[in-house]
Amino acid sequence: MAGYIVVIGASAGGLNTVVQLVKGFKKDLDAAYIIVLHLFETKIGEYLVAKIQDRTPLSCLLVQDNMEVLPGHVYVAVPNYHVLVNKGMLTLSAGAKENRWRPSIDVLFRTAAASYSNRVIGIVLTGMLNDGTTGSSAIKRSGGIVIAQDPNEADYPDMPNSVIENVEVDHVLTVSQMPGVIQNHHESRS
Repeated sequence: MAGYIVVIGASAGGLNTVVQLVKGFKKDLDAAYIIVLHLFETKIGEYLVAKIQDRTPLSCLLVQDNMEVLPGHVYVAVPNYHVLVNKGMLTLSAGAKENRWRPSIDVLFRTAAASYSNRVIGIVLTGMLNDGTTGSSAIKRSGGIVIAQDPNEADYPDMPNSVIENVEVDHVLTVSQMPGVIQNHHESRS
């Protein structure tokens, strides 16, 4: 089981942003990374896994039901299922859509906060509307860290702006700055 998790949410404009972010992740952290990306295409998950795997030393997998959260791994949500984090395991749920999406960023973030408390970092990237805001609030209440993409850099700034306006965000960063902040935060808590 990973000692730390980083949960990442993106929507419109997020495909290349997520790939750019993951390129900076280091394998030496006791951390796992879980990504929800709002895209309708059913094959986009496999495409994203392949694209990420080509750019990172971490192992990249599509989330499967009852999958253990392991350090050094990137997990990508599959279409039409929420990803739930529970005691070091990932489960899939076909529950009701939230913010018009399944998977929902908020569902992932809330369950990560409940399971990992102050050992979770939530990152909200480019996207429209406000998915990720209530989940980021749950992360903050549990003692975790919230990072929003700099809205000036985001292709679609609604999601990061919503988090910045409604949650006490720890960092507003460009995507290229995020891996270093994750590394520093992890080292300061180890």
